[in-house]
Amino acid sequence: MRRWSTLAKNTTVLVRLERGGGLSTVCVCGETTTTTDKDDDDDEGRTAVCARWLRSKRLCSTITATMVDLQGALTHTGPSPSDVMSAARSGFSRLLDLLLDQSDEALYRLDVETLSGRLRLGLDRLTPPQANVKALVSTLQQQFLLFSQRLHSAEVERRSLRLEVASLKKGLERGDTSRTVPVGRFHSVCVELRQALDREQEAQTLIQEQSSQLHTLQQQVNTHTYELTDTQHTLSQTTQVHCYPLEILFLTQERRFRLLQRKVPLMCLG
Repeated sequence: MRRWSTLAKNTTVLVRLERGGGLSTVCVCGETTTTTDKDDDDDEGRTAVCARWLRSKRLCSTITATMVDLQGALTHTGPSPSDVMSAARSGFSRLLDLLLDQSDEALYRLDVETLSGRLRLGLDRLTPPQANVKALVSTLQQQFLLFSQRLHSAEVERRSLRLEVASLKKGLERGDTSRTVPVGRFHSVCVELRQALDREQEAQTLIQEQSSQLHTLQQQVNTHTYELTDTQHTLSQTTQVHCYPLEILFLTQERRFRLLQRKVPLMCLG
């Protein structure tokens, strides 16, 4: 409450604009005179402050700068009412903005030595500056535009994905219809495969039986060959034993015959 009281003492409402329709009241404030000024001009009240503010050069320059467009619209020959009204509204809006800015400057221009002034300086350092309404609207428009672009791209991507899914489903349906076979054909193929497996098993059994028979015959042949070899060896040994005396006998007779042949010519010569 003390702060609000100090703020009220250091400011003076110069102009108050009442707007209907439940809208807020616009106030234009100015600085009050300091204690030194009050000692010099004790009879100066709020009316004098307002009059001095109205006669100030700053207000005059502000009004002149804001009403340039309106003066230009009025000086042109044959201006339309819509142009004059738009220029008047624009000038009044700029004038009100500048007056409110001056009011804020006067409202917060307090003595640095007071507690409220020090608190204000600390709050100004800690509190971030408020963004401008136009900047906020521009940022909001950019964000909305970016969001619209993203939404459009997402919608296009979703539509392309839906088309791709539909084409894949059609391809799968075509593949399924081309791969399906009748039930009778499937059963006949199963029967043929079963018969082929049975024939394969019979062939494997026959091959095993023939392999066992061939192994038995091979063993018999090996046994017979071994016996034949043994018999031939025995016969060869026996033949060598019986033929040796005969050979000796043949050799003896051959020698005798040779001796007889030698003796016969000698007898003839004698």
